[in-house]
Amino acid sequence: MAKINFKKFVECVCDVLTFITALVCVIIAICAMLVADAVALFAYPVYATLAPRKAADIDSISGWIGFEWLEDMCELKHNISWPFSWLNMVLHFMDAVVIALLGWVTAWTAPMKIRFWFIDAVNLHKPHIQKKYFQMSDEGGKINLIKYGHLQKDVLLELFRENHEPFIKAGKVEDDWFLALGIEEIIRYSQLHTLGAYKMKAMLNKADEPRIAGEVTRVIRLNGLSVEVINWFHGNIRQERSAYQTIKSALKDHEQAVTVLALQTGEQKDADKFVEYIRLNHGLGKYAQKAMSKYQYMTFHKEGYKLEAEVVNSKLRDVAKDGFSSKSAHFIPMFVEYKEIAADNEVAKDLIASSEVLTKMVYA
Repeated sequence: MAKINFKKFVECVCDVLTFITALVCVIIAICAMLVADAVALFAYPVYATLAPRKAADIDSISGWIGFEWLEDMCELKHNISWPFSWLNMVLHFMDAVVIALLGWVTAWTAPMKIRFWFIDAVNLHKPHIQKKYFQMSDEGGKINLIKYGHLQKDVLLELFRENHEPFIKAGKVEDDWFLALGIEEIIRYSQLHTLGAYKMKAMLNKADEPRIAGEVTRVIRLNGLSVEVINWFHGNIRQERSAYQTIKSALKDHEQAVTVLALQTGEQKDADKFVEYIRLNHGLGKYAQKAMSKYQYMTFHKEGYKLEAEVVNSKLRDVAKDGFSSKSAHFIPMFVEYKEIAADNEVAKDLIASSEVLTKMVYA
């Protein structure tokens, strides 16, 4: 009677059991994936509607639902026997195909505010498809594609040359493209977006043009200039140019307004500094005059200075618009007391006549 090798028998039985167990696990995984795919057909479009940005980043069912064991089963690519390798290929295909299909459908059929997030789902690395996708988008979709999409630089440049407008609205005009914009486009870009150093320098260099000068003045009054731009300005803008005077005047307005606001602490030392400051500057420009507090204005008047008509009219407009709740309302009685509303100020007269609140405050 032949002697049975018990060790080999046990190993054989273990191998068979392991094979059966592994096969059962893969089959269970495939069944689970079938269920997940069926659910995804209905759940994923809803998710893509509610959270398109997150949905567009999903590339597999297992990754979306967060089942690590299912992800592990999909990634068994090495050191497995042929039946399992074939089953794993099937499982891996099932894991990705539904998301890829739904992503593609969403990219081409969903509302534009959703579909642009799915740009990668339709093989948009091909330039002609990128252009087609961009051209079929509405204005909001084009802006979002420029801001968030994965369009190639060459495609973006070609699209920019065809139409500047969506790039201006998106705030994605490259520095070397900025010089190609027209005057009105430069102004509109500046009004919509904060300018970097390169773009600010380009605007300063064009400030001899009256329309650009007006926008440069507005920007500098509001934000001043960075040290880098200041240094460039003194090295590149000649003093005989009108741009030089425009920029210097705007910088002075900004400096005065910032100083006036900084001295509005209510402390006596700052009140004394304010008196010293307006004496040193022989008054204040209209931009700084608009920034004065009630008490600074009283001091300004005591020092013998008068407001410019434009400042008076600005305060009157505020009150005409917002009524007694306006921040400028407490200035109106002082305007009357200090005779700030000049007899020849026709704008002020019309504002007062058209506003019941102003009429009561001025003639009460």
